[in-house]
Amino acid sequence: MQTGLARTGRMLAVHHEAVKPDILILGKALSGGMYPVSAVLADDEVRARARAASGGFSGEPVCTGFGNLCASAWLSHARVCG
Repeated sequence: MQTGLARTGRMLAVHHEAVKPDILILGKALSGGMYPVSAVLADDEVRARARAASGGFSGEPVCTGFGNLCASAWLSHARVCG
């Protein structure tokens, strides 16, 4: 399923259903278009398996810092809006 953040009345479209996805992939809208930031959200079991096979672009300092800033803003907004 593809949709934007908070475009369905909830932060994520999956929050309308009684399901828990194994992986959520967020991108583009995560930074409001200001910086190319994406995120992969998963539970501990999935993350442990992925970490064993990881590589690529994770952990770049500027992207990571900006991503943390964006995540904090989204979480603050979600707490206010419910």
